[in-house]
Amino acid sequence: MIMLEAGDTVLVLSQTLLDADNKENSEYSMDRRATYVYRNINGQWLCAIDNSYGTALLS
Repeated sequence: MIMLEAGDTVLVLSQTLLDADNKENSEYSMDRRATYVYRNINGQWLCAIDNSYGTALLS
């Protein structure tokens, strides 16, 4: 996981490895590079963008 913080915003890049019983039959990747954006509002970090599929959505 990599976190890049700038002021009240943080970009989080992470790699997620999934495990499933039927992964041989699945068309979906078991490896995902997720992207999240958090904002610090009134002292609390709130998730503004939750993209668990990462750049795979562009493919």
